[in-house]
Amino acid sequence: MSLNKSVLELAIVAVFTAEQSNTSNPNQAVQNIASGLADAIDLYIKTGVVNVNVNTTVITAGGPTAQTGTGVGTGVGTIS
Repeated sequence: MSLNKSVLELAIVAVFTAEQSNTSNPNQAVQNIASGLADAIDLYIKTGVVNVNVNTTVITAGGPTAQTGTGVGTGVGTIS
């Protein structure tokens, strides 16, 4: 799945909206915003998928005969 910037933006807006009326404890509001932003960014990054192209060459020595070969492939992974 590709990164979805609009989902991140909605999460950030939700964090600030939840804390905008927290005037009784501004220090706690700052902590809540920092925690909420960290959670939103963490989730955003971890929804990304990494695609890689792989090219390999294999050369072996020894008996009964030496072997050589090549390969091409793709790999897909997630960010954790």
